[in-house]
Amino acid sequence: MLLRLDDWMAGAPQGHDPADLTVEHLLPQKPGRKSQWRIWFPSSDDREQCTQSLGNLILVPRQQNEDARNLDLARKLEIYFAGGSKLPLITHEIEGLSMWRPEDVRSREQRLLHAVSDMWSLGL
Repeated sequence: MLLRLDDWMAGAPQGHDPADLTVEHLLPQKPGRKSQWRIWFPSSDDREQCTQSLGNLILVPRQQNEDARNLDLARKLEIYFAGGSKLPLITHEIEGLSMWRPEDVRSREQRLLHAVSDMWSLGL
């Protein structure tokens, strides 16, 4: 679905090979106890809900996913955007972020859900 959404957002098929990409949780599934993530997402319930949200998902090459794992946002962005690899538009949306809070995840989720609705004429 993320690849289809990426193609739709770009206005044309982007030709990304699904075998080359993995789904990455920007907010990690298991953030470190003393990480910036715990400051931005202090509630474990809120953190869990946001972690599994469509708004928290991006597509990156497998090696970048492995390298970024549970790192803080700034370091993750360095890994994603330093290599010069052709990343999907759905990932480029997060380039240049300085923070990632619950309201950011929810806002992106709503925007992506509206795009999905438009793409498949769901009328949401």
